[in-house]
Amino acid sequence: PLDIDAHLVLAEEIYNAAWMTGGVSYWRQLREVAETGLERVYEDNPRRHELLLYRGLASLRIEDASMTDTYDENGNVRFPGEDDLEEVLNQDPGNETAWAAITHGRMAVYYRLDGNGETKQANRNKILAYDTLQRAVEVAGDSFEVSAVVIRERILHKIVLRQQLLIKPN
Repeated sequence: PLDIDAHLVLAEEIYNAAWMTGGVSYWRQLREVAETGLERVYEDNPRRHELLLYRGLASLRIEDASMTDTYDENGNVRFPGEDDLEEVLNQDPGNETAWAAITHGRMAVYYRLDGNGETKQANRNKILAYDTLQRAVEVAGDSFEVSAVVIRERILHKIVLRQQLLIKPN
C-alpha cells in the first residue's frame, strides 16, 4: 500500500483507458485510484505529485458541469482539479501534461463564461487563460499535449469570430 510505483502503474493504465475512450467511468476510477494512492503514500514522497496530476486530470473531466462554480481570492474562476495541477507544476515545472491540462481548464472556463454572457468575468479569466497558454508554449510548446491545446484554442477562437461575423456582418 505504501509503494507509489504500484499506484502509478494502475493510475497510468486507467488514464490511458480514460483518454482513449473518454468514458466517465474510467475518469472516476482514475480519481479513486489517485486518491487512494495519495492517502497511502507518504506525504514527503518525491513522486507524490504524479498522483496529484491524475487526480487533477480526472476532476477536470468529471466535474465539467461545475466548471465555473468556484472563485479564488482575486475573483478568478477556479476549475475542478486546478489546485492539484498547480501543485504538480510547483513540484515539476516542466510537466507537459500538467501544462496542457491547466491551459485547457482555464481556456474552458473563459469560453464557458463568455458563452454564458458573463462578459466581465470572462474578460478577467481570459487574461489568466492566455497568460497560461503563453507560459505553457514557452515551457512545453514542442509537446503533443500543449500543441493540441493550442490548436483547440485556435479552432474555438475562429468559431467565436465567425459567430460574431454572422451577428454583425459589418
